[in-house]
Amino acid sequence: MEGGGMVEEDLKGVSMLCSMKHVEGNVKAQAYRVG
Repeated sequence: MEGGGMVEEDLKGVSMLCSMKHVEGNVKAQAYRVG
């Protein structure tokens, strides 16, 4: 059961990283448009 919990935490971390990169991309796109 512990292993399953670890996998769940890893998935949360991965999705957080993905959303962070997505936001970063949006910010860069906006900066590009403004600049």
